[in-house]
Amino acid sequence: MLKQVEQPIASAAGDGAYERREVCEALQNHSPGVAIAIPPRRDARIWRHANAPEPPHPRDENLCYIRKHGRRAWERHCHYHRGSLAERAVFRRKTIFGDHLSARLLPVQRTQVLIRC
Repeated sequence: MLKQVEQPIASAAGDGAYERREVCEALQNHSPGVAIAIPPRRDARIWRHANAPEPPHPRDENLCYIRKHGRRAWERHCHYHRGSLAERAVFRRKTIFGDHLSARLLPVQRTQVLIRC
């Protein structure tokens, strides 16, 4: 997906399934300095210790913040709750309009989606 994005990414958020070294490295390679808001696992360990010659890893900074202030404070600090707000908005839309489109043709489906928005 990152190959489709031409401009640098300021921040990226995801659930715990994206908490993998490959995901963090791909985000950093695409956009150095990206703010990564992916919650680490409960039993997470530091990837890059403080005495390493490289700068601290963003995931390790998240982990240290959680250990110091708590998970809820980290969620507020990095605005992780915005994902749940988006999910709630989609749930409301599906409750009102249903979870499928009745049109078969793509142009008509686009019109249905625009009307719902």
